[in-house]
Amino acid sequence: MQQNVKTSLGVAIIIIFAITVGFFTWKAMNIEDVKTNMPTVNEPAQNSPITGQPTGNQPSQVCTQEAKQCPDGSYVSRTGPNCEFATCPASNITISFSPNEVNNCEKNWKTPSVYRVSMNGKEIGNVQKEGCATRIRFIGKNSDFAYFEIQPVGIGGYIVTDLGYFDVYQINLSNNGIKKLGEGIAAFDKDFRKTIMVDVENRKITLKEISSGIEKNIKVPDKYSPGDNQLGDFYFSPNLQKIAMKFVYGEPGSENCEIYSFDVNSEALSLYKKINYLVQVTGWKDDSEISWKKME
Repeated sequence: MQQNVKTSLGVAIIIIFAITVGFFTWKAMNIEDVKTNMPTVNEPAQNSPITGQPTGNQPSQVCTQEAKQCPDGSYVSRTGPNCEFATCPASNITISFSPNEVNNCEKNWKTPSVYRVSMNGKEIGNVQKEGCATRIRFIGKNSDFAYFEIQPVGIGGYIVTDLGYFDVYQINLSNNGIKKLGEGIAAFDKDFRKTIMVDVENRKITLKEISSGIEKNIKVPDKYSPGDNQLGDFYFSPNLQKIAMKFVYGEPGSENCEIYSFDVNSEALSLYKKINYLVQVTGWKDDSEISWKKME
């Protein structure tokens, strides 16, 4: 009897121990499973108080796999911290015109000049200008746009209002669109991102940022009067902060010249040099010195 009690008690202890071990094992497994399946919460990125840039191991920026076709047929992808499209390479596109000059004055002086515009030998449109004697001239291009102008024949290096105005055009190299940029004489910076447009009739010179459309007006010298005087030879300084220009006045054969400098930031026009003979402004030697030569 005593032996049976001992045996039963031992069996009970073993059963209780097995149940206890099994319970805690089951609980531990469920806790680990909960941890494994819990959603992770990303800690906010910490920025350096000095640089303002993220610290620690931040995930690298992954840009979408897109491509943009450039005017020359090549492609560029998104890159950099802002995933912007890379700059297209300089365009190898060729712009041509037919004809290069029109003279209908003997037939009918009211007949407008008509020009066909072609890109890489394929016609993309046509433009026309009032006046029986005109010529068309390619100005230049960058990776996005090309520029040309139609001018009255015989205009030379500066504006003579009796002969009319320049018509300046822009070609969008991505879609072959042609639009008129303005009337008057135009000068561009070396990258064709900024231009100067001269409105002779209204005595107005405008500096224009082509991409944004932001404009600044340049004061015309007080003594200048359309038809009697001439403006020309516009050049940007290497740092694009100044613009050189020439003002010519006086009787033919005894002209005088004044060279002016326009400060883009202060919008101040200042006399650079006064000369008692006819000269041609040829550009800038550096950001402060204008180069010029005597016209024979």
